[in-house]
Amino acid sequence: MPEGYELTAGTRTEDIHQYYKLSKVPIVANFHCFKLIIHTPLKSADHSFTLYKIIILPERISPDKFVQYAIDYPYLAVQVSQHGHIPFTEKGYSKCVTSSITVCPLDSAIFNTQRLTCAASLFFQSPNRQQLCKRNLLFNYQQSTLIQHRNVWIYHFLTPRQLTLRCPGNEASPPRTQVLVNAGLLFNASACHVSTEDLHVYPTLR
Repeated sequence: MPEGYELTAGTRTEDIHQYYKLSKVPIVANFHCFKLIIHTPLKSADHSFTLYKIIILPERISPDKFVQYAIDYPYLAVQVSQHGHIPFTEKGYSKCVTSSITVCPLDSAIFNTQRLTCAASLFFQSPNRQQLCKRNLLFNYQQSTLIQHRNVWIYHFLTPRQLTLRCPGNEASPPRTQVLVNAGLLFNASACHVSTEDLHVYPTLR
């Protein structure tokens, strides 16, 4: 392998199955034989990123008024060293191969922290994020938000709401209840059916 690079998913036997999804295997053949060419993604310290999906929730500024950032890209990949970042559109993200490791084609520029998009300025808490980001004013906003993202639920309730959680394996036990308000994260409930008096959300199948 080239110096400074290593296999993306490592060499442990229990991780080998990931290469069935991450690798591409074209075949070259003639009358006498055929040859398999295995393209396997490699990683290096400079090309390892953490990929974030951006969820923007409104912020109350008065009893009936809210503001909400209008982000330019829904995904943001941040270099492990945090020296650079790559914004992704939905179309760009659709080119990625996702398993426990996400591999994306490097067909866009890597921006350093001196050149920030709105999303990156929010992530890095840049002092000039107010100038980089457009904000929309919302009146009488009433929407509740409850989203499952991998192993957590993301919630945003304007008024206190009682959540009921029914989790597999605990059918004989009474359902758990919690009163939640404002925005937050709900852990240890990724496989549970979550509901309020007007909202029912089922866990994403894996």
